[in-house]
Amino acid sequence: MPTNVGIALYTQTDSRGRKTNPHWALVAHETDYLLPNVRVFQIGLDHSDSWILKPKTCSLANSSSLIGIVHVAQIPKDISWLEDFSKQFPAVKNGDNPSGLLGWSCEAWVIRFLWALVDARMISLPCDVTQVYDYVRAKKVTMEGCRAQVPHIIPVVSLVTDELQRQMQTDIHSQ
Repeated sequence: MPTNVGIALYTQTDSRGRKTNPHWALVAHETDYLLPNVRVFQIGLDHSDSWILKPKTCSLANSSSLIGIVHVAQIPKDISWLEDFSKQFPAVKNGDNPSGLLGWSCEAWVIRFLWALVDARMISLPCDVTQVYDYVRAKKVTMEGCRAQVPHIIPVVSLVTDELQRQMQTDIHSQ
């Protein structure tokens, strides 16, 4: 069964309660990101400030810190394939950071995961890998605007337009 792949963005605060950059997680589900059994692939810091993998299955709709979800693509594989695929990505950088971001972060980890999906010909991105962060940041602004107007609705926005998505899928299949 095909699997939808997206990026969930969550609000974060620092030790003083000030908002910081949002947390990024790669999320996957066969039909709907808002159902209870969404697979979440993410990294986080442990108590000693070391990066660790923090995968889980949960309901994104129950998260009070969820800003929204950026739908990236649908892959022609099931969740178990994505689980196996994810095992190649340790929580640490290990010299592998195609994101173009200066430091290592949850954003860089998600972008590395997406880039590997591009390399495996599972998805296409609407931009160079070093521009994914800016694309998603622009979608964050849209989602925050939606949440401000209708707080109880979780926005799911597409990284690309439908027309561009069709063209990118055609390009993948013709290679």
